[in-house]
Amino acid sequence: MSICNAEDEFLFKGIINPDIHSSRIANPPELGYIDYDLNKGCGSSSDYIYLFYKAETNAAGDNLDYITDFYISDNSSASTLTADKTTLTPDGQDLTFITVELTDAHGTLNPTARNELKVTVSGPASIAAFGNADIKDTAPYADTSHKAWQGRAMLVVRSTGEKGTVSVRVQGKDLRTGRIKLKAK
Repeated sequence: MSICNAEDEFLFKGIINPDIHSSRIANPPELGYIDYDLNKGCGSSSDYIYLFYKAETNAAGDNLDYITDFYISDNSSASTLTADKTTLTPDGQDLTFITVELTDAHGTLNPTARNELKVTVSGPASIAAFGNADIKDTAPYADTSHKAWQGRAMLVVRSTGEKGTVSVRVQGKDLRTGRIKLKAK
């Protein structure tokens, strides 16, 4: 993380005292977070702080927006794949659900990442579905490309009738490729 000027240092200290941010939270964005470039004016734009807020209204009807948490990211740099199971029955029906998470260099999920992802599956399996939980995303689940939503995507892989090793790969611009091996046996 880099904080390189007085304005950024003032903003960062505002996490401890949320009143400093009241003007930025007065009209909060739809998704419930505010991002701020910590390297503003430094010639680099890789570190962001995300201020998550909760909006409540008191009995008098006043909006009470306050910071509930914060997250410091140096942007997404890798796609991490986690399968619910790594062994498939080669019957053409067995499925495994693979969670794709976009993480920063420290392995922390970036909850605001929306990178375009492309998946490839080789071996005795095929893509049954690929997508995200964004209800506004209308791309077909059969596509091999989708955007992540809130730093995540879901891939469903179906076995074929053959035995062997299945290789799954997820790529995205400026991301280290995520890989996982499965067995059909």
